[in-house]
Amino acid sequence: MQQGTFTWHIGGDGKLHIIEDATGAIGTFTKGGSRVGWTIQSLNLPNSVAVLGKDLKTLITVHEDLQVETSVQTSPDGVAQPVSFRICTRERVMTKL
Repeated sequence: MQQGTFTWHIGGDGKLHIIEDATGAIGTFTKGGSRVGWTIQSLNLPNSVAVLGKDLKTLITVHEDLQVETSVQTSPDGVAQPVSFRICTRERVMTKL
């Protein structure tokens, strides 16, 4: 799980705009594999935009643009691995239960 901060606003287009903080997201591997206990920091995250479904029970978010993200993994003893770069496109559908 990663945590980060962001700001948001409702634009004139009626969409929810989510602006990622420059510090990115940081978390710790807690399950599976050989990197349990390592931290991961994701930087240069793209902003997202969201729309509310017609049923008012779903919220759909997507990245506004493609962007190269930076990922830094650090071992429990503080040794950082070489920085890696990736392009991810994420979409999420949130449903009110």
